[in-house]
This record gives sequence, C-alpha cells and structure tokens, in this order.
Amino acid sequence: MKFEFCWSQLEKLRQIKIISSMYIWIFLLPVLAKLLVLTNDVATVTVFNYTFDINLSLPFSWKLFYFSALFFALATIIYHIRCPRLIKEYPTFSSFDTEGKPEWHLRVYAEDLGLDYTEYKEEHSELMREHEGEVSSGNDWVQSIFWDLHWRADEQRKKMLYACLVSYLFGFILITYVLVQNLIWVVRNISLF
Repeated sequence: MKFEFCWSQLEKLRQIKIISSMYIWIFLLPVLAKLLVLTNDVATVTVFNYTFDINLSLPFSWKLFYFSALFFALATIIYHIRCPRLIKEYPTFSSFDTEGKPEWHLRVYAEDLGLDYTEYKEEHSELMREHEGEVSSGNDWVQSIFWDLHWRADEQRKKMLYACLVSYLFGFILITYVLVQNLIWVVRNISLF
C-alpha cells in the first residue's frame, strides 16, 4: 500500500486547535521558565490556620514542550510559504464560487503552478471532449477547471509538503510525550483515600 499525502490533507491538520495555539508558547515559555527558576520547588500556604505545601515543580519537560512548539511553528511557516495558493485560499469550489469569482480568476492559480493558462485551458477542453464527448460550459466549466487545478496543486512541491508533514509529526510526538508525562505524574500524585 502506497502512502500519499497532499496539501489539502495538511490544511485539515493545520486547523487543529493545539497546533494553531502553539505559537504563544515559543515566546511565553522562556519567560515562565525564568520565573519558576527563581522560586522554590515547594511553597507553603496558610489558610484559616491550615498549612499546605504546594509543589511548584512541573511534571513535564520544558524543553520538550518548547521544541514541540518550535516544530509546529516551523511546519506552519513552511505551509504558508510553499503551499500552492489555490489550496490555501479556496479549499473547495463552493468557497471559490461563493465569492463570485469568474473563470479568468483561476489564471493566477495556474501560473502559481507554472502553467500557461491559455494552453492549459485548450488541453483541458481536449481532454473533456475525449472523455465526456463535449466541453462543459458556464459554472460546470469553471468547476471542472477549478478541481483540475486543485488536484494539480495538491501534487506540487512534494519535498516541502513532506518537510511540513515531518515537522508536524515531530511536534505531535513531543507534545504526546509531554502529555503522557503529565498523565503519569497525576496518576502517581492522586491520593484516592
């Protein structure tokens, strides 16, 4: 079985909330780490004559969490720079059509893929005649061109696509490790009785 991955699938992965919120940790984590280094590992708090010891040490690795955020940020940067514009701007034909874009608006996206739009339309018309017996017109024609360009865009820039995917993968591995560390810490420190 051959594994195929495309920009459209990566767009769905990129929209996961944990990924989109990781940027803040790149800047916030060093500040928090500095503040916690200045404190003791245990704080003693007294409330209504009861004294509690609060453990301030973190149950996970700051470094792993930070590198997870860096990998997610790197993947997002690669995506924004190298993902074909058509995929980023219009994930579906309905999103393109809703904006009332005419067929000639697809020229920009064809050129982004390195295609001469006039030649491309001629080739597309010939293929439609061969496979369907006629060339569509109106909105069907625009939709046909849109999806063909979308499919081609999904197949472009594979090295950057896989670099982006690997960055997301490392980010997920590291954040999963941190979450498992937290879970283990909670289980060990919960006293049920």
